[in-house]
Amino acid sequence: MKNLTTLIIGLVVTISAYCQNGEFKVYPNGLIYSEQTMDKLSHIVDSLNLKYKTCNFNTVFYSKSQTIGHIVKVDIGNIKDAKKDMENQISLDDFLKKYPQATVERNVLIIKSKYKNYEQQDVVEFEEFDLKSDYGFSITSENVSLYQKDFSNKWLWEYSEKTNYSDESLAAIYFSTNFSSFSIPQKYSQMIGYSDCLIDTTTTKFKDNLKDGWVDLPENWTELSDKKKAKLLDEMRSTKVVGGCSQDSRPREHAIHIALLSAETYNWEVFSKITFRHYE
Repeated sequence: MKNLTTLIIGLVVTISAYCQNGEFKVYPNGLIYSEQTMDKLSHIVDSLNLKYKTCNFNTVFYSKSQTIGHIVKVDIGNIKDAKKDMENQISLDDFLKKYPQATVERNVLIIKSKYKNYEQQDVVEFEEFDLKSDYGFSITSENVSLYQKDFSNKWLWEYSEKTNYSDESLAAIYFSTNFSSFSIPQKYSQMIGYSDCLIDTTTTKFKDNLKDGWVDLPENWTELSDKKKAKLLDEMRSTKVVGGCSQDSRPREHAIHIALLSAETYNWEVFSKITFRHYE
C-alpha cells in the first residue's frame, strides 16, 4: 500500500512540476489536481493492489540497445571532404588530426530505437542519453536497416547543405563498439514488472489516425459535466500538436491538458500513460 501511495504522489508531483506558476490552478494540496480527484485516483490505485499480488515477477527485462560513441561536428573548413572521409570510414583519431577545427564530445552513451514518426513511417533513431536535458544530440533515419548494422569502428553522419537560412554543416557519431543489450538485474526487473502490472500497456496516450490541430481547454472546464469532459478528452487524444520550434510549449500544454482531463474523468489508463511519459 505504501508503494502504491508513493507511486501516485510521485506521478502527480512530477507533472505538476512541468507547470509554470499561474499557468494552471493549484489546489490547497499543492497540486494541479483537486483533493476529490486525488482521493478517487488513490482508490483506483489501491484496488490494483490485488492485481499486483497475482503478477508474474519472473519476467526478464532487457535494457535498450546501447553503446558508447563520440559526437563530432564540423561547421567550417572543407566539410564535403570531411564527409567523404567518414564515408570511407577513416578512424576517429586520424579524422581529428586531419580536421582540427572539428569539435568532439567523447564517451557519450548512445541509445538506438525504432518507432513510427508522425507520418506513421518506420524510422530508427540514434540518440545521446543526456540526464541533464531532453535535447541530446540525435540522428534519425528512415533507413531502418541501420538498426541491425554492426557499427563497430564506424561512422554515422548527418550532412546539411548550405541554404539561405543556414550554413553547411556535418554532424556525426563515431562508434568504438557495436550496440548491445543487457538483462536488467532482478531487483530492477521487479520494479518494471510492478509498473507494467499497474498500467495497461495496451492503452495508448493518443488514438490512431490523429489529425493536426489544437483543442482549447475552456477556462470553465472543471464545471463541465463528466460526459463533456470525457468528450473533450477524446478530442484531445485524437489531435496531434507539433511545436513550431524548440521554444513552442503547445505540445507540453496539450499533454498536461490530457493529464488533467484524464484525472478528472478518473481514466487511470490514460492518466498513468501520459503522466509516466513525463516521469520517465
